Amino acid sequence: MATSAPALISVAPGQSQLQGEVTLHNVTALIEPGRQQISASQNSWTLDLSSQSGTFSSAAVALLLDWLRQCEASGKTLQLTHPPAQFGAMITICGLDDIFTPLIQSS
Repeated sequence: MATSAPALISVAPGQSQLQGEVTLHNVTALIEPGRQQISASQNSWTLDLSSQSGTFSSAAVALLLDWLRQCEASGKTLQLTHPPAQFGAMITICGLDDIFTPLIQSS
């Protein structure tokens, strides 16, 4: 079963949505669009993960870490909304609870 290529969609100034399944094979194509959207944001960048209902991979976690570093380097905050059920398990397995849990915004 083929999956569609993931995309980072700007939904409003400073707000984006990650769509499609992020894998080791397609993650690098998302790095720069995220960095550009972070640069274009004001004080914070909100990333909606609501369309990540499938597998949330370690590649997706690595991508979020890159974007978090980009936000920190540019003096902006990262906020995550609507993380999928697998997100919590994945960040726990990776030992990243302390980093990502504070970034999750309640709906």
